[in-house]
Amino acid sequence: MQGRPLTEAQIGRFLQHLAVSANISASAHAVLVSRSTVYARRDVDPDFAAAWDSALEEGVDALEAEAWRRAMDGTEEYVTCASGLIYGADGLPIMQCRYSDSLMSLLLKGYRPNEFRGRASVEQTGQAVAVLLPAILKVTAHNASASEIGL
Repeated sequence: MQGRPLTEAQIGRFLQHLAVSANISASAHAVLVSRSTVYARRDVDPDFAAAWDSALEEGVDALEAEAWRRAMDGTEEYVTCASGLIYGADGLPIMQCRYSDSLMSLLLKGYRPNEFRGRASVEQTGQAVAVLLPAILKVTAHNASASEIGL
């Protein structure tokens, strides 16, 4: 890592790497500078900050596309058991397509948070208190009576 300011070549390579990886640390490491060096440049250079934001968006778009592909198209993987690969009648390892339900869920939560965020809400109304209060008082009185007689 170096303490010198970023060169134009380093800036270009950093932004290219960021657009592919969406990872600031890895992108800084790729051009042999520290995270603090790129953040310091970002703080004083609005053009660099704008290019950074654009490259990061491009990288995140690529991540999103890969998540969508894994959720919708799946990924091919070998079928295994405790003793290893399972082979077909042709002697080749059996492959299966595995889809990612967890990635699908994350994508849906991102695209339609109101429908898929899985958040429960509870609203308290005076009506609920009016219905529950007599039952609570009855149980409390019963428990007090039971404790008075040693139960």
